[in-house]
Amino acid sequence: MSNDRPAISEDALTDGTAVPTRAAGKRSYGRVTLKDIALDLDISLATVARAFQKDTIISEETRQLVLRRAEQLGYRANVFARSLATRKTRIVGVIMSSVNSPIYSEVLAKLSERIHRIDMSLMLIPGSYAQDFDASLQTLMAYSPDAILVFSGLLSEAAIEQAKHAGVPLIYFNRVSRDPDAYGVGCDNEAGAALVADLLIDSGHERLAFLSSGNDATTNIERMTGFVERTRMRGLPAPKIIPATGFSYEDGLNAALAAREQLPAIDSLFCASDLLALGFADEARRRFGLRIPEELSIVGCQNIALASWSSHDLTTLCLPIERMVDETLAMLSSLSQGQIVEPRVVRVPSTGITERGTTARKK
Repeated sequence: MSNDRPAISEDALTDGTAVPTRAAGKRSYGRVTLKDIALDLDISLATVARAFQKDTIISEETRQLVLRRAEQLGYRANVFARSLATRKTRIVGVIMSSVNSPIYSEVLAKLSERIHRIDMSLMLIPGSYAQDFDASLQTLMAYSPDAILVFSGLLSEAAIEQAKHAGVPLIYFNRVSRDPDAYGVGCDNEAGAALVADLLIDSGHERLAFLSSGNDATTNIERMTGFVERTRMRGLPAPKIIPATGFSYEDGLNAALAAREQLPAIDSLFCASDLLALGFADEARRRFGLRIPEELSIVGCQNIALASWSSHDLTTLCLPIERMVDETLAMLSSLSQGQIVEPRVVRVPSTGITERGTTARKK
C-alpha cells in the first residue's frame, strides 16, 4: 500500500481557507509532526516552528494558516520534545499529604481549571505516597518541573537544597517555610483570627478558648497567635488553649472528649479548622448534651462546603481561596518568564466571617 497522500485542495478545508497543496509530499501514518505540517503546506520547518512559538518574525496570517492546518491534521505538541529546546517542561509539581482535605481538594480543582491559562500542567503526588515528603520531592524532580507547590508536609534541609541547586523554586501555599529563599502565598491568618475574637467579644462572650491542632503547622500557630493577642488587647484574660492532634473531624471528636472538664469554664470556642469545629460540636452535643450556641458558641476556619450544610450551619472565618489561587498562578507565570528574582511571600486578607447558627449574642 502506498503512503503517498493525495494533494489537498482548497475545498477539503472545513473553513474554506486556501492552503498550498503538495501532490508529492509524503508522511508516515501515526503521530503528526511539525515536519508533516511543513510538507503539507509546502513551507519551511522553521516557519512552522515559529508559528507555535508566537515568533514575531512571521506574519499573523501565516501563523493562523499553520495553526488551522495543524488542528485539521490532528497535530498535538510533544511537550517533552519542546522542553529539550526551551529547557522548560511547563510542569508544576504538587506535594500534598492528602487529597482528602476539603480545603485543598477545592484549591486543586481551581488550580487545575485555571493553570492552562499560563500554559502549564500540574503533577500531583497522591496523598498515600506523600507521607515521605523528601521522597515526593525526589519523584517530582525526576520530571524537571519548573516549580513545586508545597501544600503540606515538612521537607528536610537536604531536600530544599537539592531543589535550589536544580533551580526549581518551591512555592508554599497557605503556610510559611523556614527557608528564607522560598516563595509563598497565604492568608493573613493572624488578622483573620483577630476578627473572630472581636466577633465573640462584641457578642458578649468573656471566656474564650482556642481549639488548636496541636502541631507546629504555621496556619495553626498564626491563628492561635492572632486570637490570643486580640483577646488580651480587648482587656480579657488569655483564651484557654484546648489541644487536638490534627485538623480532622476525628481530631475534633477526641478533643471534645478530652475537654469535658473544661467546658463549663468557657463560653466560646474558635477552632483551627472547620473539620475540628464540626467534630467538636457533634461530640459535645451527642455525648454531653451541650446546647450550641446557647451554652457554647463555636467558630470554625476555612468555610468549607460542609460548614454551610443545614445539619452543621457553622459560623466560620473564610479563607480567600479565589484570590490565593490567582496569586499563585501569577507567581508561577512570573517565575516561568524569569520576571521574579527575589523570593517573596504574598499575604491575602481574609474575606471575613460568615455567621451561621453556631454563634449567638450572650444575654
